[in-house]
Amino acid sequence: MEEIFKISTNEGCASDSWRALLFSPTRDGVDLLLHHLPFKTEYVDPFTDEQEAMEALLSGKYRVLIADITMYDTVGKELIQIASANHDKIKAFCVAHSRYSTVSADSWKVGKNGFFYHIGSEQDAFSVPLMSLFSHDSSLKWVGNVKSEFMSMRKEINGTPGEVVLIKGAPGTGKYCLSQLAHSKSSRSAYRFLFANCNSDDEDGHVIWGKAEKDSFRNNLKSMFSEAEKGTLYFHEIDKLDYEAQEILADVLLSSLATRAPKGERRFNGLVICSTSSVLENRVADKTFSENLYKIITRHVMNIPGKGACV
Repeated sequence: MEEIFKISTNEGCASDSWRALLFSPTRDGVDLLLHHLPFKTEYVDPFTDEQEAMEALLSGKYRVLIADITMYDTVGKELIQIASANHDKIKAFCVAHSRYSTVSADSWKVGKNGFFYHIGSEQDAFSVPLMSLFSHDSSLKWVGNVKSEFMSMRKEINGTPGEVVLIKGAPGTGKYCLSQLAHSKSSRSAYRFLFANCNSDDEDGHVIWGKAEKDSFRNNLKSMFSEAEKGTLYFHEIDKLDYEAQEILADVLLSSLATRAPKGERRFNGLVICSTSSVLENRVADKTFSENLYKIITRHVMNIPGKGACV
């Protein structure tokens, strides 16, 4: 990643008379700044949490702000605005501007045997422009509505690991890239984002779920949870899974997200996001969607308005 460093102070290294606050939304970003900038680390306090960084900046103990800004994350700009309002205390600014950014997903898909298999890494074409829209005020009503839903859900789960969020919306409303956005604008961004497409390669086929198949699928899911540890695991169009697969997933979720995982199980310290364009309540009533899974994934629900609400 190419970096541009702009330093608006002639002082090379910190002294006892002042300290520097360094902010980047990821640990990798913090390490990169510490490596490139001419400051002694004992005079620098690094932050990856935006709220903590803002509170620290307002404490008045810092004379230098080092903020990592990307075109998709405006937190650095907000910190600079706070610093500008307190310019009598903040004597220098050092800003790193990341010119490029990618939003990639580790993609999995349901095969003809009903199991998930790994495809590779990909980038959703809609994710980059949507992230750009989210980083600035927009006159589009749809973007405003989605952003409001997004921020409300973010506040509701408050970064708690081991939570499940269901995104409900019509096809084409950006459920996939909103999940990537939720991952990228969180502390989980340093870890993996797994995109599990529940649409089967064999839509006309039917998997026979014997004991061996169920055990294998359970292990299949556990391996995906392990890959997404501390990151985000996203199940796209979860209603497309076979009913038996839904039941197994419900069981794995219960054991993986429990406060105290069963003996031999490890608690998942990431976020699980599911999406659907179906009315799951009707599917449960028709017994075509697992009631057990429904109860688990509807603890936190985010509703995405249709594109007709964009004007």
